[in-house]
Amino acid sequence: MVVRVAMSPRTIASSLLIASLSGCSSDGGPMAGTGSSGESSTTVAMTTGVGSSDSSGSVTAETTATTEGSSGTSPTTTGSVDDSSGTGGLGHSPGCGTDPQTVTAGSIDVDGTPRSYMLVLPPDYDRDHAYPIVFGFHGQGGDSALAQSIYQLEDYWPEPVIVVYPQGLMQVGTETGWDLASNGEDIAFFDAMANAFAQELCLDLDRIYAMGFSFGGYMSNYLACYRGNYLRGIAAVGGGGPSPGDTCQSPVGAMIIHGSTDDVVPYSQGQASRNKWVAVNGCSDATRSWDPMDADGLPTECLDYQGCAERTTFCTHAATHTWRTWMNPEIPKFLAGL
Repeated sequence: MVVRVAMSPRTIASSLLIASLSGCSSDGGPMAGTGSSGESSTTVAMTTGVGSSDSSGSVTAETTATTEGSSGTSPTTTGSVDDSSGTGGLGHSPGCGTDPQTVTAGSIDVDGTPRSYMLVLPPDYDRDHAYPIVFGFHGQGGDSALAQSIYQLEDYWPEPVIVVYPQGLMQVGTETGWDLASNGEDIAFFDAMANAFAQELCLDLDRIYAMGFSFGGYMSNYLACYRGNYLRGIAAVGGGGPSPGDTCQSPVGAMIIHGSTDDVVPYSQGQASRNKWVAVNGCSDATRSWDPMDADGLPTECLDYQGCAERTTFCTHAATHTWRTWMNPEIPKFLAGL
């Protein structure tokens, strides 16, 4: 069982947490309620067309979208936080000790644009325990509900984890996607979410991850380059980037997965991503090979590069632009093990 929660709509200074993690000072603290409003609940049936870059057909999902106003009081806090599973770097977030709001869909205002996400908490969420958090970005033409149904991160993560499935805007004609520019609307969206979650949830700030398939893989790669001082690791499946000319902030654990016969995003794009992270992470040419065991028996090989500042893995499977079932357990295992 999982519990889906979301934050009340709010405007966030999106640079607050990122700036503080970069060593800049900030006056921002945990956010308290500033007013009160009523509560409304609406059940929405959504039929989402899936672009050919992800799968075929359509997905019908029913969700309850609820918004709650704040109570006008500051969060209740406690003094002791369990962050024993962390790495001892940035520590736990300001949101530890506070009670999160519990609604089924989330919305946040980013520079005047309302953005949405699905947030999944562990079933026994403990406000005094610092959790890892992972962002799962959907592919072109997808949405947060489809991403959850494919990735199932909360089901396969080897320990209790907070999962975020962001919702992209129209980027490619009439299909959803991601703005990959370093100063674009989706980097601002990530910054706003990261800040809001840190203020209201108990996070282990040393264990922040991102992953995605197809366009979501591109987003994960570029995000790791632009926010490498914040992300511990990423997994990109059937994606590409960052560009060879992009200067990435710092080493980041990276698992790059690509089909050798990908007919949507060329295999060379995956190879370029591998080469980028091998260089950024300072790896040698030496590798260790392992087989994640494809359920259909398709030839699959993963290479762990040696001598890296952060673990760097490149996996090739003999399929097209598809999500393979072995990725469900292997991606969480890779990220959680960094």
